[in-house]
Amino acid sequence: MKKCMLVGVLAGIALLWLAGDVWAQVVVTNFVVAQRTGTKLVDISYDVSSSATNLVYIVVTVSTAGVPVNVSSLSGDIGFVATGNAKSIIWNMGADWNGNLAMVSFSLTAHDNMPIGGDPRAIAWDVVDARWVKNIYSNGAVTMNDRNSGLMWVYDASTNGIGTWTQANNLCNALVYAGYDNWFLPDKYQLGNMYLQNAFFVGVQLGYYWSSSPGYTSGYKVLVNMANGGEAQSVPDGNPVYNSYPIWPCRGQ
Repeated sequence: MKKCMLVGVLAGIALLWLAGDVWAQVVVTNFVVAQRTGTKLVDISYDVSSSATNLVYIVVTVSTAGVPVNVSSLSGDIGFVATGNAKSIIWNMGADWNGNLAMVSFSLTAHDNMPIGGDPRAIAWDVVDARWVKNIYSNGAVTMNDRNSGLMWVYDASTNGIGTWTQANNLCNALVYAGYDNWFLPDKYQLGNMYLQNAFFVGVQLGYYWSSSPGYTSGYKVLVNMANGGEAQSVPDGNPVYNSYPIWPCRGQ
């Protein structure tokens, strides 16, 4: 029988957030993580207080060697939580992660002013306009939430480089970014809705991007031009010199 060892690097976090016209202080203390002996269950406990509200939003992130670990099986005092002491979260590590021996880092963030449409896993937000909310994460990742479509986009459209269609599709499906692993290659309608939004992002190439949509000719895929929203088509693979285009992942919120 394999033994599972988890060594946690623990850090409580005190954050200041602007609430209305005054500064509200949200403080996390007594942040403790412990693995149950002989199991892959992890107990997380903490106290949380706020100078301005009785309800805060709690986010827990886990990583190993700087790589985010899936924590979808977290349960307990997570998400919107009343302030108070002896809060408890349980993580079913065995359900989310197949690691055995590793140094694992835990981070707990509490905030009280996430804007509507913002990502609760972020630690800071910028409401760009009525449509867009920029999410900023503790590991430096940045995304944009589209409050109209419900999609999340990678903020830097050049981050994932260029490739053939198969490379683009595989990259999006395997991407882990901002703590999420359910990114995908957008279809032509989702991309076509983006060309007028270039000013809100960085790294946008004013040319064709791969979409997931089939082309007008069998075996081809649609390309969408970020300069004008126009469409073209290209073979999915072939010579990378002629069949490689930028990749811009998105995901549902």
